[in-house]
Amino acid sequence: MKALKEAAEGCRTPKQFRNLLQQHLRRFVPYEKCAGSWGIPKLHTIRHLFHDNVPLDLLRWYLSTGAQWESPNFIDWVQSQRTAAFLRADEAKQLNVAETNPELFRRFTEGGLLNTISGGRVSPNHYIAIHVVMPSEQSARRYLPVFQETLPWIIEASQRAHPRSLLTARETAVLKRRGHGQIGKTVADAEGMTERTVRKHLESIKKKLSTDDLINVVVIASHSGMIPFEK
Repeated sequence: MKALKEAAEGCRTPKQFRNLLQQHLRRFVPYEKCAGSWGIPKLHTIRHLFHDNVPLDLLRWYLSTGAQWESPNFIDWVQSQRTAAFLRADEAKQLNVAETNPELFRRFTEGGLLNTISGGRVSPNHYIAIHVVMPSEQSARRYLPVFQETLPWIIEASQRAHPRSLLTARETAVLKRRGHGQIGKTVADAEGMTERTVRKHLESIKKKLSTDDLINVVVIASHSGMIPFEK
């Protein structure tokens, strides 16, 4: 555990943070999948996200539908401002997610995500959520106390490694204009860059949001609050 804490305290870059999760945290909490994000709950805005081994189709669905903001688990967590880690299966049962949000419950069940241990830090102005998916409910319950102990270190490491929004200011400006239907040349002229640079920004955005489809990029960015598209 000492090595994990030292690695967390020395974490400064995205590469170091990924190594912290895969090489150090996994030794003590042997997860199958891991994901996390931070943002602003009251604005329904995700500023940054990271994931390890999460199915991309599930991730795209979750982001493009704005499922986080409608999730009873997330809403309850924000309102309660709890800092303790919890098992998603217990939370789903307590909040009756199967009936209140059946599509979310179905996808989480099929994806094995009810065996998730979740935790973080939350207020109306800022949240940091860390999730680790365990092989079974039994293993999730077994490693819940260990995850709770390591959670503060992982939270602080995540903020040092990812202090800025996932999309840069230039990427945000380009995507917002494309989302409003502007063609590449119009975007380039308005932002004072070449069309080639516009294309490079769009390719970077696609990679960050794990999709090759520009329409999907716009939908994900809009519903996750990464881009404040006017309605």
